[in-house]
Amino acid sequence: MKTRLIKWVAALGILGLLAAPSMAADRHPHLNAAKMHLNQALNQLRAASNGPEGFGGDRARAEQSIQAALEEVNKAIQFANQHPAH
Repeated sequence: MKTRLIKWVAALGILGLLAAPSMAADRHPHLNAAKMHLNQALNQLRAASNGPEGFGGDRARAEQSIQAALEEVNKAIQFANQHPAH
């Protein structure tokens, strides 16, 4: 799971922050930064226009991949919050 997250963040070249409780943001700045940039990438993909098929379906697949990466980041934050010693 961790490898998958690292692949997406590296492949997309992004790190970021999404609105999160300030304590979690302070404890996990890199994970929260990844969430912000993933959401920004998702918004940019959704704003991209290339006709009804959306870049031959590649845009939709990219959106799904980013959604999956967001889910993994959220799981990582949840795990870290439940296991503060890690």
